[in-house]
Amino acid sequence: MSISPYAGCISETYRNDPDFTDFLGGVGEELRAGSGLVLSEGENRVVCLDAPVAGRTVKVAVKSVGRRNQLQDQHDLRSGSRAERAWCNGMALREHGVATPEPLAFLDLIAEGRLVESHHVTAFVPGTISLP
Repeated sequence: MSISPYAGCISETYRNDPDFTDFLGGVGEELRAGSGLVLSEGENRVVCLDAPVAGRTVKVAVKSVGRRNQLQDQHDLRSGSRAERAWCNGMALREHGVATPEPLAFLDLIAEGRLVESHHVTAFVPGTISLP
């Protein structure tokens, strides 16, 4: 699915919400502008942002995966980015009844064969921790 300028996927619940898809298309700009509350800093950065959904505002956690080298990018392009794998794992956990924040989307920006940006978006659940 294309969420301009990203490739990725949006959960079925929010896929047809134009406000949410517009928000996702601008998430990189929001993060670069310093919007939101930083929840975790390091190799991966997690930021809580307010997202428009169905005429209301909901809090989402955006995990931005750090840039990697070209060899790792090639692996990710073949086997799915870390954000895509986190999305798939979150969906599988929920399908098996494991409590985990709802996966809302993953977004990958690929340019010239490199993974330039990669984001995993979940519902924000206060008090949860991010596992490595």
